[in-house]
Amino acid sequence: MCFFWLVLSGPAVAQEPAKIAGRWDITIQFVHGEGHYTAFFEQTDGRLRGTYRGQFIEGSLDGTVQGKNIRFRGLLKIEGTQLVYDYEGTIEKDQMEGKVHLDEYGEGRWVARKH
Repeated sequence: MCFFWLVLSGPAVAQEPAKIAGRWDITIQFVHGEGHYTAFFEQTDGRLRGTYRGQFIEGSLDGTVQGKNIRFRGLLKIEGTQLVYDYEGTIEKDQMEGKVHLDEYGEGRWVARKH
């Protein structure tokens, strides 16, 4: 019985990473209000690198794309310290959305649109 299931299930096939290179405008919903950021992604297969900007700050980003799933980290330098925003979410055409962990500031929801 177990052999029959293995034959029918076939080999696992990795999904091609969604293509997201370029500019994305990100809105984060905080507990009180929202913030606006811009990400410029460079993509090599499933690997992401780029720059990340807020109104008064900027930094680097890196992450991965697997199929329609995305994970990336934005490192923002501000007043001698660094803020770390860890994003995870899903991609659907020219929009992404998910959760973001905001270092010691808790979590928020985010949505991004391709510019």
